[in-house]
Amino acid sequence: MDTKAHTGTFTDYPTLVDLPQLVADQRLLEGKVATLEKLAAEEKALRDRIDALLRAAGVKAVTCNGYDVVHNPRAGRTAIDRDRLLAAGVSPIDISFATTTGKATSFVTVRPMMGAQVAA
Repeated sequence: MDTKAHTGTFTDYPTLVDLPQLVADQRLLEGKVATLEKLAAEEKALRDRIDALLRAAGVKAVTCNGYDVVHNPRAGRTAIDRDRLLAAGVSPIDISFATTTGKATSFVTVRPMMGAQVAA
């Protein structure tokens, strides 16, 4: 597909007749998404605070206000495909020396308890 650099306006290209409405819709949705991204960041910060409280108390799960609140550990990501290297004949000891693992993290989930009636 041959694309041209900025050359004139969309009116110069008859096939772009739908472009103005699509651009307007995209800009409107982008504005709404920006608001949601802010809310998502706030929600994540709250979950991080809850997770920190659970870890400080030394508990994995509790119930609160009709919700199960659970600390979920997550191992760091490994940046090497061990199976492919083994298949290629690389020795397991060499693979272990070459493997880097990211920092382990955790996250919390807050879900209604089984059968609980909770207000939204």
